[in-house]
Amino acid sequence: MRAYRPDIDGLRAIAVLVVVFYHYGVPGFSGGYVGVDVFFVISGYLITSLISDEMRAGRFSFRNFYERRIRRIFPALFPVIAFSLIASWSVFALDDYRNLGQSAVAVSVFSSNILFWLEDGYFGPASHLKPLLHTWSLAVEEQFYFVVPLLLLALRRAGWVMLGLSLASLVAAQWMLTRDAAAAFYLMPFRFWELGVGCWIALVALPAPRNGIYRAVLAGMGLLAILSASVFYTPNTVFPGLTALLPCLGTGAIIVAGNGAQSAVRRVLSTRPMVGIGKISYSFYLWHWPVFVIAQYWLVDALSPLQVAVIFALSLLLSALSWRYVEQPFRARTGDGWRIAPMRVFSSAIAASALTIGFGVAAHLTAGFPARLPDNATKFQKIARFEPSRTCPETLKSDSSTDLICRFGTAANPTVLIWGDSHAIAVLPEFIRQAERSETSAIMMARPGCPPVADIERISSGYYDCPTFNARVADRAAGQGITKVVIIARWSAYFDGIGYGPLEAFGHAGDVNLVSTASDKLPPAQALETHLRKTVAKLMADGKQVFLIYPVPEFAHDIPRVAMRGGAVAAEHLSTPRQEHLSRSESARSALSSIVEKTGAIGLIPDRLLCDDALCHASRDGVLLYKDNDHLSENGAKLISPILGKVFDGGL
Repeated sequence: MRAYRPDIDGLRAIAVLVVVFYHYGVPGFSGGYVGVDVFFVISGYLITSLISDEMRAGRFSFRNFYERRIRRIFPALFPVIAFSLIASWSVFALDDYRNLGQSAVAVSVFSSNILFWLEDGYFGPASHLKPLLHTWSLAVEEQFYFVVPLLLLALRRAGWVMLGLSLASLVAAQWMLTRDAAAAFYLMPFRFWELGVGCWIALVALPAPRNGIYRAVLAGMGLLAILSASVFYTPNTVFPGLTALLPCLGTGAIIVAGNGAQSAVRRVLSTRPMVGIGKISYSFYLWHWPVFVIAQYWLVDALSPLQVAVIFALSLLLSALSWRYVEQPFRARTGDGWRIAPMRVFSSAIAASALTIGFGVAAHLTAGFPARLPDNATKFQKIARFEPSRTCPETLKSDSSTDLICRFGTAANPTVLIWGDSHAIAVLPEFIRQAERSETSAIMMARPGCPPVADIERISSGYYDCPTFNARVADRAAGQGITKVVIIARWSAYFDGIGYGPLEAFGHAGDVNLVSTASDKLPPAQALETHLRKTVAKLMADGKQVFLIYPVPEFAHDIPRVAMRGGAVAAEHLSTPRQEHLSRSESARSALSSIVEKTGAIGLIPDRLLCDDALCHASRDGVLLYKDNDHLSENGAKLISPILGKVFDGGL
């Protein structure tokens, strides 16, 4: 049996701290999510070391292996699930609680990575509403644990076969990034290689360099690689794939450098504070995210630095208590065996899983237990669920499942083209009504997340391919029959580089990074204004009348979710000062006004209908005007019908 290495516990401390700092929005850790990749390499190394040592000694058994996995994972996990379900009971909106119930079921059967892949990306807009989102990594590891013992039993030259499989997994992950980035992030086959790095190191038993200087350099470069990725990567970094090599190889370098030999890095990682955090790192990882998510949900407003510090301390305390009074008893031994007998461990695991699955299924079947919330919660939930794209009478074929290409109206051929993103889709029902009222026809072409501007791309961990889509729209707009083009988008987010709303509480989570695909090398906001002006000028040169719709007011809170809670909380957050809206949208409004002035396009300003002199309203007479924090609801779209009608009437 290999000797205990305190430096690996210290490495765990580095991994969990950068993850927590990233999740808590601590400045300087925009790539802290790579801590999970560090955990993967460590797990691959330790598990493979354990299995291979037992196989060589003739003591390996699947029963004992999975019993140890249950002792390690289940005792700390189920209290966190229970906490999440209980603490969110009185505040979570219906769909959010239903989704939490589904997550609890998926976690219990170690398939939460598959569930979250099907729902939304790790960096997606709904990630901050999922207290159990971080359990995707546990699912990946558990799925790996079902594979690795079989591989080690079946293969003689297991180390080199593992290397080959890992290389194949890395190539597949890189290939998948441009096709389904969420699959590359969440699914075990595309993460296999990261655990495989640790497996290969364990199987080949690479010795540390004999020369102390080489050892120190190897360990130092490994630590630098992990910290560099944690600091310089962002949610917009294309990840995992090749970019994950930096933290994974860095972790491997530290493990190899510490194989039976000392270095400065090993001594630092082996200090008592680092080892102490490393020992509770599993519990800390489990507790930090649901405590943060539920506190943010409960308090509504963005957390202050002091509140974040308190939540950090609370999570650390819960982790220490969990490690001492939950984890340790299940893993403690007496003179003749385990303190808690194997049969009790298995029965407890089965009972906890059954209870969790039963409750989660009930949450799903009841659509989130509506009786928890005020009577109007169901009405507000319907507003949040409303999909305006479903009102499209004729959907045309598109290259992407997220696109909407919709033809509507009563005339034979469309004369109006609406070019936009999800903000265009949000007001589709009102565009349809206006087209039918004026006995004309129109076509909407919208790709969510893409600014409707030629030669501008959005960079993120997802795959937008905005230029290809926008080139297709521009060709359609230039064609015969189209006389008017309406351009509508979430301009405030595009010009400022960050969306306003609930995600701001999570620091980097609302980033919107744009880049020019032309050769001008302009800064994002300047490139956006320049290419939007060129886009408008080109349309007008082709004889089109162009309408630019200014940004709608946005809110710091998801309106239906706040409204479901009722009382003073809802009343306080269903409006925002008009001056705050004007200040936040100043960059966008200034750029659009400049374009209108220089090109002769027509500017339409919806906030004049959504705001009075003092406030911009998200609700009027008990009717919600927004379906989240920045997209208008169907009733909100009706409220701005006077300006949308001008497009079809032709007058101002």
